[in-house]
Amino acid sequence: FIQLLDGSWKKICILNLIDGNYNIRFANIDGSEEVETSIGKADYEDKIFVYYNLSEQQIVDREPAKSSWDITFGSYITELAPSVYYNVTGALINDGVEVARAFPVDDPLTFEDYSGEVFTQAANAIGYDWKVFDMASFTFLITDSTVYFVKDQAGNIWKILFTSFEGSSTGNFSFEKLLLSQPTAIESNATNSIELTIYPNPASDYINILFSAKSTGSIVSIVDLNGRILYSEHGNNASFNNWQVDISDLPAGFYTVVVEQDSQVNQALFSVSH
Repeated sequence: FIQLLDGSWKKICILNLIDGNYNIRFANIDGSEEVETSIGKADYEDKIFVYYNLSEQQIVDREPAKSSWDITFGSYITELAPSVYYNVTGALINDGVEVARAFPVDDPLTFEDYSGEVFTQAANAIGYDWKVFDMASFTFLITDSTVYFVKDQAGNIWKILFTSFEGSSTGNFSFEKLLLSQPTAIESNATNSIELTIYPNPASDYINILFSAKSTGSIVSIVDLNGRILYSEHGNNASFNNWQVDISDLPAGFYTVVVEQDSQVNQALFSVSH
């Protein structure tokens, strides 16, 4: 039995799943206005949920493709205590995304060490309790000493730090994000990929960039986390390349080596420490 937004009730029965189609039947409580319909799974393989409007008797396609997002922000119902459900505002993560919560930390602004944190794929891993309501000022305060680390679908690891929440009057909240890590090998052509190695890593004075080149015309670049190209050079070796690059002038932090070869791109993260 389902109560609709207008207060009326429907009874619904999921009949079966045959040939990739969910067959359902619903009607008013007294059995009147009975409807039987089917929903094809194949039409929504790139979505988490399929939505159906019982009042309008139609499917509602309201979700973006799963590959296009990592976190959704909004209101949802959660169980605050046994059998106590409440509407809260917070963040839920997508399938394939992982989150670790670091608490307590001395300085959330500078804390970036996620190596000892435990990541989880629970949808409410970020949730709503990164804020608390202050009865004295009737405003929301951000929970102190808390940092979230998010591993997105591509394998990048981000630091998320919430900074404000305006409450239900606007629903607006803000956060800061910082890219901390990228996968060490991202290939655009797995059947003819570029093998890429960087050493030493971490480095202080220089790095060796070792990669296989299937043809001439390779381009090697070093990019910072803001996307700025700090170094770029063309190569013409048709067999194997081993380039040494002076990075002594780079500030400490994370950088990405990008190798472009015909239609292939491979990249690897390295860090600079002085």
